[in-house]
Amino acid sequence: MAKYKYGIPNLKKKIPLCEGVKITLKYKYKRIKFRLDNFLENDSVENLHNLRIDLRRFRYTLENFDICFKTSLFFKALEELKHLQDVIGEGRDLDILEAKLRALKENNSVELSEETKKVLFGNKDVLRKNIRNELINFRNNNKIKILLKKSREEQK
Repeated sequence: MAKYKYGIPNLKKKIPLCEGVKITLKYKYKRIKFRLDNFLENDSVENLHNLRIDLRRFRYTLENFDICFKTSLFFKALEELKHLQDVIGEGRDLDILEAKLRALKENNSVELSEETKKVLFGNKDVLRKNIRNELINFRNNNKIKILLKKSREEQK
């Protein structure tokens, strides 16, 4: 089995910076699509968490190498990623709160009132549907694909 630098196929030591960045981002984007499909199939806490991690890694890599991309397309793609991270972050925050409250109940026999639970978690299904819709929009959107496909000179 071939060994890849940092586990990324086609990433070699002596390639131009921007080419290496695109190879890295394409690899990370494939991971996002894999995680996205996993979440759409099963919207578990773990699948959302894994997707959020991969999105964050992709976005931070993109931000660090903005010199490899035309400004207008880069910023459009970045805004899309930020929005998606915000939406997913809301769902993740709710998952963490729920887990912490469950642990508090188990360890200290503290129970929340039904009214409090309704206020905290009443919109969880709506939030999950919103996350699913945003992910489907993201998957169908071409900004990231165009950004990764075209060279800096070809980008509009």
